[in-house]
Amino acid sequence: LAARDVRDEGFTLSRTYAILEGTGEAGKVTPGALIQVSLRVVTPVDRHNVALIDPLPAGLEPVNTMFKTEASAYGEDETPDTGGYYGEASEDDEDLPTWSAWVFNHRELRDDRVVLYADTMPAGIHTYQYLARATTPGDYSQPAATVEEMYKPEHFGRTAAGRFIVGEIKPVAKAK
Repeated sequence: LAARDVRDEGFTLSRTYAILEGTGEAGKVTPGALIQVSLRVVTPVDRHNVALIDPLPAGLEPVNTMFKTEASAYGEDETPDTGGYYGEASEDDEDLPTWSAWVFNHRELRDDRVVLYADTMPAGIHTYQYLARATTPGDYSQPAATVEEMYKPEHFGRTAAGRFIVGEIKPVAKAK
């Protein structure tokens, strides 16, 4: 999928990455890097039975901060503001209300994706953040994230797909 394949059919969905530990830039990080993934959903009307699916590139794994072994790595006062949900204002969407943590009422952290569910999603701007760790060096496909009303699949939104690199990928030498 190219950037032109981003779809807004009732939902606008965007995904951004911020590096919390390690080095790199958007789409290319060092092994072991800790990344904060932000998903932003905008819906102009109330929706019901919403599913948001964010497939991860194969070199990333979601971090479950509910485990003491994961959360304790930051210390009590240093835990990043992730794995949670907050409302957000935007100049582009000033007329839309913002909402708080209760919208996404079910979360699944799987090896290859993060899935969020909302029984009811009021019109407005909804942002969810979670942590992922770069585990395996390589050049991976970055699938598009999607959001849809499960019983009205014609109402959906999709981000762009792309590539995600973990570690230094050396260019292949051209044959003479």
